[in-house]
Amino acid sequence: MRKIRGRRRQLHGFRNRLLATTSHYPEPDQEGEDYWHAHMPTAQAFLDYSNQPTRLRRQCVEILLQATHRLVQRQLAGHTSRVTCCINWPHLWDSQLIVFFSEAYFGQFFSRNGPWQTWEKQESPWLESTLDLVPPPSLQEQVYLETIREAGSLPYQETLIFVGQLD
Repeated sequence: MRKIRGRRRQLHGFRNRLLATTSHYPEPDQEGEDYWHAHMPTAQAFLDYSNQPTRLRRQCVEILLQATHRLVQRQLAGHTSRVTCCINWPHLWDSQLIVFFSEAYFGQFFSRNGPWQTWEKQESPWLESTLDLVPPPSLQEQVYLETIREAGSLPYQETLIFVGQLD
């Protein structure tokens, strides 16, 4: 077998580690736990490198969508949990898989309108228009523009794309 070098090797390793994370459905570690989450299992420099081709970043998002769909398929019947992923654009390394065990926590999770952080809901199908990706039919997409304000600095904005069991 031929050795895989550079970006292809890193992408292959990223895919394997993320799919290994979803090999079983997570359970709460302790009673009353509201959620489980997994961050991106790769180096920040790989995902957030400013000269990274859009094609490669698109493949990373596609792998994250596959992992989300895989968790949905592994969800136990009768569970009231919800599976979603948060794609953080342009900083993919901050993306994560999330399983909400508590409906109450899920209901309040998207209400982020404080003095330091606001989420403004966007209406466009972001994945299709930006990356030419369509999520699996069983998953919904919601897009938010996040603004973070810190004392003594300019506001910081990024796009958060949630894909999963959102209805």
